Amino acid sequence: MKSFTLFQAKTAGVLAIFCLTATQVFAQQYYVAPSGDDANSGLSIGQEKKTIQAAITTAPAGATINVASGTYAGGINVSKTLTIRGANAGVSGSSTRSTETIIDGGATADGIIAGANDVVIDGFTIQNGGGNVYGGVGVGFGTVTGVKVLNNIITNNVIGVAQCPANTLIKGNKFDGNNKPGAAGGAGIYTDVATNGLVIESNEFINNTQNNPVIFAATAANMHQNLTFTKNYIHDNPVVASSVYCVAIAGGVFTQNVIIKPGTAAIRLGGACTNITILNNTLDNNDYGVRIIDDGYGFGSNSNVTIQQNSIASFAQKAIDNNEAFSVNATCNWYGTPTPANTVVGGNVTFLPALSAGTDAAPATIGFQPQAACGSTPVVDTFTASGDLSAGACTVQLIARGQGIRYVVNSPNGYIYSNVFRANGQNTVTFPAVKAPGAYTLTIYGDGGASTTNTVTVNGTGCQ
Repeated sequence: MKSFTLFQAKTAGVLAIFCLTATQVFAQQYYVAPSGDDANSGLSIGQEKKTIQAAITTAPAGATINVASGTYAGGINVSKTLTIRGANAGVSGSSTRSTETIIDGGATADGIIAGANDVVIDGFTIQNGGGNVYGGVGVGFGTVTGVKVLNNIITNNVIGVAQCPANTLIKGNKFDGNNKPGAAGGAGIYTDVATNGLVIESNEFINNTQNNPVIFAATAANMHQNLTFTKNYIHDNPVVASSVYCVAIAGGVFTQNVIIKPGTAAIRLGGACTNITILNNTLDNNDYGVRIIDDGYGFGSNSNVTIQQNSIASFAQKAIDNNEAFSVNATCNWYGTPTPANTVVGGNVTFLPALSAGTDAAPATIGFQPQAACGSTPVVDTFTASGDLSAGACTVQLIARGQGIRYVVNSPNGYIYSNVFRANGQNTVTFPAVKAPGAYTLTIYGDGGASTTNTVTVNGTGCQ
């Protein structure tokens, strides 16, 4: 509730009452409806404008334009700082919604263009973008900053959202089947202009059949800085392409996304991507979970990529495929087994220790939050034989010291001599009464399934 204080003072015999309000300022409200008239003021229900563009022209900067359900022509240019709200403002594009407020480009015009700083576009269906001004986009941008694209259904455009500028927030939208032909057509989001602080959060991408659902393209190195791509759901995009295709990202976090589809890669770093963190994602049912490769744009190689605490449990080729020279830290992921073989990765990738289980600690939360701890890296410090099996010597002992939770010794004749569990950490274990000469192999396992081995030889001819 807005507060106020009354002061009373008598000045020249007149009782003056002053109301001092808090600094809260309410935005001026304008209204648009299909039954409206652009000759109306647009300032009240019953005096609505008929077109969104007329309301934009009339409203002062900082105002809010409320657009009733119905269908409105596209080709809208928001030339001043305004908040434009459809009937489903505040309701995610993937949720159950009321009757839509539709912006329709009619295949000859773009949907809506944010041509001023700090524009908010919230709660519309934006469809059928076409024409040559911005290439048939649902939502496009001028050279601006601070725009928010929230809670829209963006469908059947050449590109859903294109050319995201600095400090843009794209949140709560559903990108559904933006497959019309055109330059970079088939992408839900496409940008090859410089971005800094771009946040793409809690969107759904579905039915994009002609191109990558999300494309961070570039015309130079370091094109996209301080990128956050989080809590997005990308699925059922039946195309032989990567779900998220990245070039020239300098500082990017991909976290808590679910990317599942039969395709080439969930995330592809195609060159000049550096300081990238891929964390707490579910990246299943792709050829590759993450693929790192210089696709030849000439902006430089990829570097400094960390991939941890993800579920990459099913894949056709590799969970992680690194085609660059640098080493990728991909420890503490779930690869569908607590004992993954080295075939789960390609190239220079450190993938052990792995997670010991694939249980999600927060299944109602998008992404993957592992319940299991990451396994420790097993280490063999020493493995020695105390004595030999010469004449009269029948009590040779094997002594192992190392870090791990399970110690397994195989004897020369194949017998599993012992399978000893210890607390994780440095343990000394003695295996007594060795009887046969030859090579004994010790394997120490960490709690993530990784293992390391060492061998000791017991000399002599046997117990005599």
